[in-house]
Amino acid sequence: MCEYCRTTPHHPRCPLADKPQTDINCSCCNEGIVPGDEYIEVDGNYYHLNCVEMLSTCELLNIFNCDVKIKEDFYG
Repeated sequence: MCEYCRTTPHHPRCPLADKPQTDINCSCCNEGIVPGDEYIEVDGNYYHLNCVEMLSTCELLNIFNCDVKIKEDFYG
């Protein structure tokens, strides 16, 4: 029995537990997206929802391939 989580095998949140296996990584933090994580997929790239929530507006627009434009003079 583990001295920290008091279970056998380790509880998933135990500091001694093995990292869960994953087949995809977050494009922001490069950490694995594991079962139970909230994530989004954009054009074949994956992002933790928490990572996306911390992005600036410009970074978010870049992920969605949006162009920021400047309006030219109407009378030009």
